Amino acid sequence: MYAYYSYTKNTTGGNGLYNKTEHLWWRDQDFDPPYVEPNGQDCYWSRGNGWVYAALVRVLDILPATDPHRAEYLADFQGMSDALRLVQRSDGFWNVSLHDPTDLAARS
Repeated sequence: MYAYYSYTKNTTGGNGLYNKTEHLWWRDQDFDPPYVEPNGQDCYWSRGNGWVYAALVRVLDILPATDPHRAEYLADFQGMSDALRLVQRSDGFWNVSLHDPTDLAARS
């Protein structure tokens, strides 16, 4: 499991799909920088980030405390928690594109 996670996070598309600065996941390798949304921001697809976020909850729920990768999963979950809180709308929802509320397609 970790090999797939690590590859996607750090390698897919050349630099991985996880932005270690913004703690969000790019939609897929075609949407890594230099691709940007119409407003000039990175493309973070809410549904995809939701899948990762939910998966991290499940992984942390079942992963033994002694697993050597647990700290990384937990750090990613905590980083995403902070990042998602910043982009969550006042009604509790996320925009399709987390950094461009006017782009409803998220390039689907």
